[in-house]
Amino acid sequence: MKKLLFPILFLSFLYGDQQKTTLSLKQIYYDKSKAETEFSGSTTYQVKQADLNTKLVVEYLYNSEHKKQYIYINEAFVTKEFKNYSVTVGKVIQYWGELEGYNITDVFNQKNYLYDPLNKDKKLGSWALLTSRYVGNNTFEIGMKFFEGDQKYPKNSAPFYPFTVGYENGLAGKHSRWNPTFHAKYSFVTDDIVESETSLIYQQGFDNKRAISLSSNNKLTQSAYKSKKYMIHSNIIKGDTIVKLEAAYTDVDDDAPVSDYQQVAVGIEQNIYNIMGVDTSVHAEYYNYQYKNKKQENIDISELYNNDVFLAAKLNFNDADSSEIKVGILYDLDTSEQILKAEVQTRVKDQVILHGEVMHIVNSTKSIASNFKDKTRSNIDISYNF
Repeated sequence: MKKLLFPILFLSFLYGDQQKTTLSLKQIYYDKSKAETEFSGSTTYQVKQADLNTKLVVEYLYNSEHKKQYIYINEAFVTKEFKNYSVTVGKVIQYWGELEGYNITDVFNQKNYLYDPLNKDKKLGSWALLTSRYVGNNTFEIGMKFFEGDQKYPKNSAPFYPFTVGYENGLAGKHSRWNPTFHAKYSFVTDDIVESETSLIYQQGFDNKRAISLSSNNKLTQSAYKSKKYMIHSNIIKGDTIVKLEAAYTDVDDDAPVSDYQQVAVGIEQNIYNIMGVDTSVHAEYYNYQYKNKKQENIDISELYNNDVFLAAKLNFNDADSSEIKVGILYDLDTSEQILKAEVQTRVKDQVILHGEVMHIVNSTKSIASNFKDKTRSNIDISYNF
């Protein structure tokens, strides 16, 4: 497959009709740990024709501390369009979900925890084959991931490292990583009584989470295990209000060290337009996470969203500089743990964006966030797009 793909993708480097690069320089400060300087970026090459799309995305990171550095080919795929269906093969990223705080159904790709364990949108591409059949506005998709990748975290000296001891980035477990993972997804829309979009997903193969165990060298070993997942994500739109749902039930193989578990999240988004020239969106969401029994817990970042309420607001100033402010809080109803975050962003020149962010964690005693060495992180970064 790679022998066929790479000559086509190489042409994207030379003749891409859409090329985009983003370079970012960031300074990061913590309440206890040493400040970090971080350089990151991505370069995208894309060739689009009437029925053929090729895309190549290279991502890179260098951090002055904790050996956080990489260069990834994160996407590299070819899509062929036919009359009523399409076929995609290569390294792809999928986005499954509706909610703002966290997407419990977004399990196709591994998260890029090496970049930032708390950034839900940073993901690692997966080698896969996808076939989609279109019937009106509805889509039926069948997909296969060819193998399971490693789940990587930064060194245990990193301020937001989520465990108490070191972590082996190599994959273990009794199943070979080369066992494929399959999914079927049916997406449909309605616009008769209410306007809505819904996706029903079944996935069988490796779970997106990892079981962990302590090895003889006193490091955590990640073990891949198999499961069946039944998922739904949906939204209903009524005027300026959007009601959202995500739910997943994971039927874990009996011999796995993790039990069956279920996740449910509901939310509402209210959009308010042109109040003194400012557009505002307000989000209120609730998350619940339950294991069938307690074999292993607090082994994944997603478990932060367990009987939690997420509240957030975004202000878009609609000015020439595309200025916006975001504020949010994740509040645990059981422990009163709070994760507070504020962001501000503006364009200082046509291709230059200035961004700042502050995050603070309060009353963290039982969740995976209690293992973080620092509770406050602030950063300012400047990015250049061309």
